[in-house]
Amino acid sequence: MTILKVLFEKGRGSYGTRRLKNKFAEQGITVSRRRIGRLM
Repeated sequence: MTILKVLFEKGRGSYGTRRLKNKFAEQGITVSRRRIGRLM
């Protein structure tokens, strides 16, 4: 399962691109909000 899917489900589908970007940054992963939006 991808990290994006895990974080999105953990937030019960309420996490937006900004919050997901911050969660990725906490884990040391650099990704743009636009990429997150496309993958969602």
